[in-house]
Amino acid sequence: MNRKKASSHSQILPAMAAIFVDVLSYGLITPLLVAAFTENLFLAASPQWQPIVLALAFALFPLGMFFGAATLGDLSDRWGRRKTLILCMAGLTGAFALLALSVATSSVTLLLLGRLISGLLGGSMAIGQAAIIDLSTPENKPQNLSRITIANAAAHFLGPGIGALLADNGLYLPFISISLLAIATLIWIALKMEETRTVESVAEKINWQRPFQIFAEAFANPDIRRLSWVYLLFHAGNSMSYQFFYVLLAERFDYTPGELSLFSALAMGGGGLLATFWLLPLLQKHFSPLTLSIYPLLLTGFLSQLFQVALPMELRWLIGVIWAIALISAYVSTITLYSNCVDEARQGWVMGIANSVFAFSFVIGGLSASLLSWFQVETLLTFAGLLLICSGALLYINAKRFS
Repeated sequence: MNRKKASSHSQILPAMAAIFVDVLSYGLITPLLVAAFTENLFLAASPQWQPIVLALAFALFPLGMFFGAATLGDLSDRWGRRKTLILCMAGLTGAFALLALSVATSSVTLLLLGRLISGLLGGSMAIGQAAIIDLSTPENKPQNLSRITIANAAAHFLGPGIGALLADNGLYLPFISISLLAIATLIWIALKMEETRTVESVAEKINWQRPFQIFAEAFANPDIRRLSWVYLLFHAGNSMSYQFFYVLLAERFDYTPGELSLFSALAMGGGGLLATFWLLPLLQKHFSPLTLSIYPLLLTGFLSQLFQVALPMELRWLIGVIWAIALISAYVSTITLYSNCVDEARQGWVMGIANSVFAFSFVIGGLSASLLSWFQVETLLTFAGLLLICSGALLYINAKRFS
């Protein structure tokens, strides 16, 4: 393949579009799911089952991602990046069409099926990144990877923004918009993107037990085991805090679907943009990844508990912005700690571990929504904050291993 041709914008942009749509769909969903259940759109599930169905709706996506990510990575090595990205976009198109239909018909079955499919086939981030790396030379690789960060941050902001614009006119409309964007991206990839990887015949079969093997490998290495416990607590607390912020705003303050999405776009997305493009690069010049993991983790835990106390709403929005900034700092820095645990030859392996722990922790966080049957949302936010504080404390205790 002609490297100069492959690295042109016409080849990189379709892969970036796939990453953008994948992240856009993730950022859009949480406030809309909370709104759907707050407005009792799924009364087909009797009221006492509502928290359990909401928990399943949250948990099925990361559960699908847990099993799908490793498999899609293997498929991209066998089929090539282009075909696998087309599969992911087709899956996302179908999944969000099912979600739109589920809202329009109040079908719990379609809702849960759509969430599972979106997780199983939501691997565009990793595969798109691999395609962009395939297309890059050593000279332009940093620039090309920085574009991924831009696409990621913009999608986290614009996803909820789409929800804010459309949701109050019908909760199905944001889901339809994602489905249309995914099918447009699929067509773009099919027509304009060339294969970025030479596909070789591989005799070894796809290993469906790979996610469990990754966990076993993680916990066999002492340093990675310690860091994985930190990461598990971190993202269980992160996912719980994130979803219960919206539950609190909907239940206690009667936020509409559009208002929930606006909070997600401006507070969460805005904080993420500030961290990604300004504050974190500045802090990284003066502090180590360890410091930028421990103290932001402790801060997110404190803010998760502060969010649910009696405060003016303007302060809650400010807390959301600061929480998102601290979260991005902790996320990027703990990933760096993972990377520092191994040599260059094992970077793919250790990132696979981090992604698997991340997905598993979000399954735990998603299932925690079922506790709304027994506990007030304020209590669950307090517990989520404690998990984040425990993750920072555990990392502090093991600081010498990672300094």
